[in-house]
Amino acid sequence: MDQLLDDGRLREQAGAPHPELHSGIARDWIAGVPAAVERIRAARGEDLAAALHELRSGAVAVGLRRLPAELAAVEQAVERGDPAAEAGLPAALELAGRSAAALDAWWDAAGTPP
Repeated sequence: MDQLLDDGRLREQAGAPHPELHSGIARDWIAGVPAAVERIRAARGEDLAAALHELRSGAVAVGLRRLPAELAAVEQAVERGDPAAEAGLPAALELAGRSAAALDAWWDAAGTPP
C-alpha cells in the first residue's frame, strides 16, 4: 500500500491481549483527521507547527509509516521560518486522508472492533 502503513506495528497491535484498544485508538485518530486538517489549514506560525506535531504524533501511535515523515518535514520547515514551508502542506494533507483510509481498511480486514 505505497508503504502508508507500518504492517509490523499493526500486526503487533492486532495481536496484543486487547486489540480492541488499539483499534479504538486508530479509529478515533481516523475520525479526528478531518478536524485536524482544518486546524492545520487555518493555522499559521507556531500554531501551525503545533497542529502538524499533534497529527504526526497520532500518526506514529496508530501505525502509519509515511505520514509522520511528511508531516515532520513540513513542521520543521515551519519551525525554521522557511517561507516555502507551506508548499508541502497540500501533499501532506492529502497523504493524511489516504493514510486514514488505508488504516481504516486495515482494521476492517483485521476484524477487530473498536
